[in-house]
Amino acid sequence: MVNSGLAYFAATQFFPTMAIEQILPAASTEPGSLGVLHLKRYWDKSVLIKEGKYAGDAFADEWNIDITLLAALGLGLEQTVRYIYSDNTDFKTFEAWILSLNNYQLDNDKINEFNKYILSRETTYTTADTTNNVTN
Repeated sequence: MVNSGLAYFAATQFFPTMAIEQILPAASTEPGSLGVLHLKRYWDKSVLIKEGKYAGDAFADEWNIDITLLAALGLGLEQTVRYIYSDNTDFKTFEAWILSLNNYQLDNDKINEFNKYILSRETTYTTADTTNNVTN
């Protein structure tokens, strides 16, 4: 994986007029229409990896969060990955798919517990020139 700070430095030194755009996934605290935190980020990350905009291991540090999210939603890893990689749908359709697999009723206790976890965890965000510890 390329160090983003090094890539930014090299690009600005050798191509100073070149615009550098990094596509970032949604924040874990951004809910979709289902009110499930991290779901939008999970979708965004998966699509960005699928499109080759990030390496497959770019978000390896979030693996446990992703698996916990899928468990809270009653989804299997394989079925979810197959859906994302085989269907060219949008996030809204992804949420509808999740609801359909759950007979249109999510387990609110599991979702609330998961959302509390996301809101209470400490996250480290790394940018090109700093590392910040942020408590959500």
